[in-house]
Amino acid sequence: MIKIIPATIDDFKTIQEIAHQTWPIAYGEILSKAQLDYMLDAFYNEESLKDSIANKGHYFVLAKEGEEVLGFASYEHFYNQKNQTKIHKIYILPQTQGKGIGKKLIDFVEKVVKFP
Repeated sequence: MIKIIPATIDDFKTIQEIAHQTWPIAYGEILSKAQLDYMLDAFYNEESLKDSIANKGHYFVLAKEGEEVLGFASYEHFYNQKNQTKIHKIYILPQTQGKGIGKKLIDFVEKVVKFP
């Protein structure tokens, strides 16, 4: 059974690993390897992930099946100071795509939308 759980700082390495596995497939045809490496480092280094949570108000969640993490999403409530939530990232391991994991992540975000 696939569960969606909040990510913590302890999950940053897993998030980085998933990004490094999915980005070359998602963007490899439109970005050079050098550009991919640069962007992965810029967006997924530990300080950037911490900043996303602490200063930008992003939340990260993981899709897990047993002990295996299959993907992740990040989202932000009150995006642009409006009553809207924006999903910033959603990546699923290539070998696990087609199982409805992305939909489960989106459904989870929809359930936790917080507006007055």
